[in-house]
Amino acid sequence: MAADDRTQPVPPPPAGSTPTATLPTARPAGAGGPAALPGLPGTSGAPGAPGQGAPTQRPRGGPTTRSLAWLVRLVAGVLATLLVLGVMSGLVGPMITKEDRQEQALPVGMTSLRVAGGTGSVQVRAADPGERPSLVRTTRWSFVRPEVSVSTAGDEVVASSECRSGPFSNPCETRWVLVVPEGTQVGVDLDVGEIRVAGTSGDVDVQTDVGEIRVVGTTAERVTARADVGSVRVVAASPVRSADVSTDVGEAVLVLPRGSERYRVDVQADVGSPVVEVDDDPTADRSVTVSSSVGDARVQYAD
Repeated sequence: MAADDRTQPVPPPPAGSTPTATLPTARPAGAGGPAALPGLPGTSGAPGAPGQGAPTQRPRGGPTTRSLAWLVRLVAGVLATLLVLGVMSGLVGPMITKEDRQEQALPVGMTSLRVAGGTGSVQVRAADPGERPSLVRTTRWSFVRPEVSVSTAGDEVVASSECRSGPFSNPCETRWVLVVPEGTQVGVDLDVGEIRVAGTSGDVDVQTDVGEIRVVGTTAERVTARADVGSVRVVAASPVRSADVSTDVGEAVLVLPRGSERYRVDVQADVGSPVVEVDDDPTADRSVTVSSSVGDARVQYAD
């Protein structure tokens, strides 16, 4: 063995000196690999060994992810707030009801009345002898006062009411009670509400989307009464020239006085019973039509 291959003895430290530790000599870690030091973790020369080398970075949510989460929470909060406000207004609205009642005289010479409104009721009757025409209007609302107007143009009186929407649910209605001169033509158009006409002699044309219609004791020559949802009943006190009584859902009834007058009769009921209890003359000048899509349709003589 060559002399330079033999281990040389380490001379002892001089007397009085402090002995120093001797680190072990690093061993090769393999071709191209970093040197490995025995006893030091994480210095293995094997690349990719578990638990060795630099720690792995975990991906974290960036600004886009955080913004989306914030937006979702904001939308959910807004929807929850609107839901609570809607429920509260529906509960509180009926408890905060305001009412306004107005009464006024109508022209004695009026010959036409038109009433239009969203929700409420309309009652019209002919004036008794010596009674002056008049109007009583009662309006109720919770948060937003409805728009109400009464105007006169020539011999026509126009009354209208419209509920206005607000930030909360706004229960609203207008009730009309009108006394009109004999011979006044009556026209009523409601979205939701009941219509009653009694004892008038002018032509009648009334309709409502949802509600009941009653026309009784009329001596009008022409009567039209229509409802989308609700029963309709017309009782004529004298022979009519023409009558149209109809509803989509509900019962439609026309009652005629007994007499020698002849009528062309058309009664239809899609889902229900069509009943004809008057003489039908296809050649008659007078005509009556009664129809219901869902419900009975009937034309009959007065008892």
